[in-house]
Amino acid sequence: MNEGVNYESIKIVRHGQSCTNIMGQAYALLIKGKNPYDEYGENKLGPPKTQPLAWSYLSNISQDPPLHNGGLYDLLKLYENNYKDLPQPDKVYCSSMCRAIQTALILYPNGGVDGKIHICPWIHEQPHSSFLDLEKKLTGSARAPRNYDELLDLIVNIENIYKSGDINVIKEVLGNGYISEILRLHNITADLEIHNTLENNYDDDPDIERFVEEILKDDTDKKISIVSHGYTMRTGCKSNEAGISGWCKYFESISNETDVNNECFKSPCIDLEIGEQVKSNEPILMEGTYDIRPSTVLPCETCDNSYLDKIRSHKNISNGDYIEFKYDDEKERKTLNYVNLENSNSVDNQLKRLCRYHFEKEGSSESVLNCMKILMRNLIFPWAYFAVGEKSYCNEQKLILESEGGFCDRTKLEDGNNSLPDYLGELDTEEFKLFPPLLYAQIPTTGAKKFKKKKKTKRKKITKRKKSKYKKSAKKKKRKSKKKSKRK
Repeated sequence: MNEGVNYESIKIVRHGQSCTNIMGQAYALLIKGKNPYDEYGENKLGPPKTQPLAWSYLSNISQDPPLHNGGLYDLLKLYENNYKDLPQPDKVYCSSMCRAIQTALILYPNGGVDGKIHICPWIHEQPHSSFLDLEKKLTGSARAPRNYDELLDLIVNIENIYKSGDINVIKEVLGNGYISEILRLHNITADLEIHNTLENNYDDDPDIERFVEEILKDDTDKKISIVSHGYTMRTGCKSNEAGISGWCKYFESISNETDVNNECFKSPCIDLEIGEQVKSNEPILMEGTYDIRPSTVLPCETCDNSYLDKIRSHKNISNGDYIEFKYDDEKERKTLNYVNLENSNSVDNQLKRLCRYHFEKEGSSESVLNCMKILMRNLIFPWAYFAVGEKSYCNEQKLILESEGGFCDRTKLEDGNNSLPDYLGELDTEEFKLFPPLLYAQIPTTGAKKFKKKKKTKRKKITKRKKSKYKKSAKKKKRKSKKKSKRK
């Protein structure tokens, strides 16, 4: 580790939700018409080993995916609610993977103080240890980026869409008018720049220590933001992750500079569930003699830290959340924390609510399922445009995404959007409210039939009132005319 690598703060952000983060849901809904959470369980990392056909199908479309429309929408909301008011970092770095580049442009639309976002090696996705062998067999490589020659085209494609002011150009790629308009209004000025270390080290495994030593070495006393990946942000410390380079391993190596005890990064503390204790036989002094007796020791009681708690929870870093490592004036040393932004209304959570409602509630209409399928096609439609090409490891990906009946088939998306108003009309009020605006807001005829009926009844009441008023006024006129005739 280089001496003198010193920075005011580092913020490490997980990218937004990508197409492969919901590929299990897409497969279950679009191919099998089943509840994805029955098939795979909630918070699972992907289809289980007991579903080899699902793995075989999905492995062909899992190479370097982009953000899906829901992930993009969530990031735009996170920017407005959380990132917009944060101080602009001096430097912004991101990994060389599509979803990280896109996330960096959304959360840091002006880049760093230098106006750039630097695309770097060594911080891309780290394969999860339990799936490492399986992923390598199925994909030819474990979560590796696309071919370097294709990266140059990808950067041009992303900038052309994300910086476009033309709603028609954006909508052609995203396939969703609502999210296209929000992206159009998000003013992105940052330039994407490939770091001079990337080309020669593009195919390297993740190596956080090397990233810090070779790329951050000149960033003394600076505020730095880095867009990385979930497993890379967690791995390296647990006892079953020997030899894996991740951000946890790096923080362990510099723990003497932080407010976290070095022992907290080691077994057994790092392997414990939150609140779990370690039992052992400990020599205890009793009346002048050593008496060996069972006791409970708490070697990890000082390991109360939000980042370590996240690692011990066995849950992934949430999309858009970040690890913050910065100098604290009060403690007069650097602090390490995990910042959870708690986006309970994320599109992923909305999908879960929809699935619970439809598949667990008796009497849910078929229209709910049809709307869910249309929503899923809306979410993953940009995949085809940003997909890898023939030079990359999964050269069948584009064929599967673009072929007739594929996940991103334009005809099916358009047919679904055209039939959506009819399906919405068959939903009751409770069902209608379950669907987020990125499904129906771009369609002029949004109202369900129930809503239309209410409008009609209102109109009838108004016309009745008008008629009654007219009758009353006519009667008054008759009375007046009779009185006048009597006087005469």
